Amino acid sequence: MADFIPVNLKVKNKKITMIGGGQVAYRHTKRFLAAGANVTIVSAQMIEPFFVLETEAKLTLQIREVLASERFETDLLCLATDDEQLNHSLYDNNQHLSFIYLANDLEQSDLHFMCKLEQGPFVFAWSTNGASPAYAKSLSEKFKKQLPLDRIESDLQFLGKARVLIKGFQLPSNIQKKLLKEIAEESFLKDSNREGNLLQRLVDSKGHE
Repeated sequence: MADFIPVNLKVKNKKITMIGGGQVAYRHTKRFLAAGANVTIVSAQMIEPFFVLETEAKLTLQIREVLASERFETDLLCLATDDEQLNHSLYDNNQHLSFIYLANDLEQSDLHFMCKLEQGPFVFAWSTNGASPAYAKSLSEKFKKQLPLDRIESDLQFLGKARVLIKGFQLPSNIQKKLLKEIAEESFLKDSNREGNLLQRLVDSKGHE
């Protein structure tokens, strides 16, 4: 979908308002809480697991009817009721106030939730753009088998430390960029003495300033 861009969204301490108290709302609420967001659930009925989550300091439950004319002051509004007409009315009333997730209409929704694999600093995310969330989930095991996750994690840990080290040498920006590009090449990463090679290149670069 040309009008979407893939991003990592930091929601820590952001205000999330979730309209709906069913399984979809619950699944996304757990995701937001795990990321440190402040979540308010508004629904006349809620499934039992919400009341277990209620002990979370950043979760507020408002057990009440939601009016189609309501507006919400929030960073992100999630519409996840089983009443499609209510969802669309709330979308129309709030679309200029915040980003909106519309669970029953991903074409109109401002965002999609992507599936992801995460290991160390590596995050691999994918989506079917709403064509089949079930198929998107089924790809997880295939990607786990195909991606060398342990090696990728090791490479990224090295590259992260190397980046800090290179910046610390206060070399000219063009030399820094050259080194950062070189150490990310597969031939360099596969070298068993990559740490030593990096230090030698840094010393040589410093000497040629």
